[in-house]
Amino acid sequence: MFLASEPVALRHLKDAVIHKLEPFTPESALSAYHQAIEPWFPIASKVQSRLRPTWDETSLDIALLCLSILLLTTSPSSTANNKGETSEFETLYLQTKSSLALAEGLGFNSIPIVQSRILITLFEVSHGFYPAAYISIAATMRAVDALEVHPNGDALQPPLSDGAVSQEETILIWCGIVVLDR
Repeated sequence: MFLASEPVALRHLKDAVIHKLEPFTPESALSAYHQAIEPWFPIASKVQSRLRPTWDETSLDIALLCLSILLLTTSPSSTANNKGETSEFETLYLQTKSSLALAEGLGFNSIPIVQSRILITLFEVSHGFYPAAYISIAATMRAVDALEVHPNGDALQPPLSDGAVSQEETILIWCGIVVLDR
């Protein structure tokens, strides 16, 4: 079960995301990122240091980032769905995107949330989901701008939950955004 019609709190959202991630583990999420995404689209230099051994110890934003990694590394099924129903692949996309929207609606924004947005936008672009990709890249730029994370040389970045954003991570995030915006 994903999110029901009951009131949503951050804990409910995290539980739903964790449920969708299982049997994927934090370690397998990191491995999937390093093998399938990082070599050609590196955007998360600190993901390893933010990941915890279990999903219960992992923060919501990191769990959402891992769900985005799972989405991006999932292959669509080879069987076509002729009944007009949503496939498991499309359902994973919709659940990932709606989880991110719920986190946003609950006022939650962070660097891992921005990185998750970038991966979802990459998924949309690579699978031809337009105008969703066009809308997503604009929302990603607004989310990173709200965090006041800009590649300004030696300018100090605002402290976040795990310290200041490194210049390397800032550059990787903005490079990802620029690539997707083209």
